[in-house]
Amino acid sequence: MKLLLVGFLGGIPAGLLGLGGGVLFIPLMVYIAKLNMKEITGVSSMAVAIVATVGSIRYSLRGYGLEPFIPYLIGGGILGALAGNQINKGLNSNSLKKIFSIVLFITAIRMNYIVVGSDVSNNSMLVYILIGFVSGILAGLLGLGGGVVRIPGLLIFAGLPSLVAQGASLITSVPTAIAAAYPKVKGSPERIRQGFMLGGGGTFGVLIGSEIAFSLEDNSLKTIFSYFLFLVAIKMFLEKD
Repeated sequence: MKLLLVGFLGGIPAGLLGLGGGVLFIPLMVYIAKLNMKEITGVSSMAVAIVATVGSIRYSLRGYGLEPFIPYLIGGGILGALAGNQINKGLNSNSLKKIFSIVLFITAIRMNYIVVGSDVSNNSMLVYILIGFVSGILAGLLGLGGGVVRIPGLLIFAGLPSLVAQGASLITSVPTAIAAAYPKVKGSPERIRQGFMLGGGGTFGVLIGSEIAFSLEDNSLKTIFSYFLFLVAIKMFLEKD
């Protein structure tokens, strides 16, 4: 029951900010469900795949997430997720928390000082592949969908509006999260069950969050995103196992 609640609470900001939900699934599973972070990254990735699928469908119905550069993001994301899985094997739970919090803190600060660059990425698939690869590493390493890196990357280096970046990020999160989840949950019926429960709760939350997102202005979404990440980063960094 706790996982359904965690999924629902994580799904709302997932729909609002175009995330897969892992950015909130992870801390809520640690603090509410009292689960070990290293053991739940696969569960989170599985739930992210479910939530991002629902979210991307909702965004695509509004015309977001259908851009031609998305295959490059997906390709880079899958490769990054496989690399992140390998890195994950050599780190303990507390180290994962610290890495997670530092990444979120830097991203939150950067989101408040976004300077949109020239749209060089339209002529360079390498930019999208690199954004996908870095976000994929976080997916495999920390059980995220990678949106906490992918969305700022698309805003800063591609100059995309928030809703376009969020829609693209959601659809990219699906294969990236599957690649990250499969090696960690295969052969474990309990983790698969937890993933479905978490993703089931997140499905309802993402529908609510996406409706809120469509009613907000672009700058409002960026501000909400940055402060949300900042608060989660501080709490995760200060908390001990």
